[in-house]
Amino acid sequence: MYIDKALQFSDAQAVTADAVSENITDLKAAASPHATADQTIGQEKMYLVMIVDVAFLTTVSMDVSLRSSDEVTLNSGHVTHATKNILLAALTAGSKHVIGTFDGPINERYVGAYYDMNTNATAGAVTTFLTKDIDQGWPLA
Repeated sequence: MYIDKALQFSDAQAVTADAVSENITDLKAAASPHATADQTIGQEKMYLVMIVDVAFLTTVSMDVSLRSSDEVTLNSGHVTHATKNILLAALTAGSKHVIGTFDGPINERYVGAYYDMNTNATAGAVTTFLTKDIDQGWPLA
């Protein structure tokens, strides 16, 4: 599986409370390989993937979303493109989750992941990214 660093939103990011991914892609930045005149990506099917690096403890569940916004914090005026609720029992180290498929376009300037914890966790870390392909056998539901 190919992981584009410009579309990797979290890399072993600790998430114990509601949080925006540590990396936000600016689709209008001149240096962005995804920058276009009309600010769109997602002309083909992509998957939002999350891998749990450190098992989560003491939370009930978390919602993981792909968000875009014209604001860099992704908090106001955001558009949610894919989301999935994952229960604590599934948030084990090494587990792989396909949050959803997305076939764009994204018209806002910034794109990233958002983690909404049902209750705060005492531990947990994830790697999250957009990719055009996933390995065989990965759960799609």
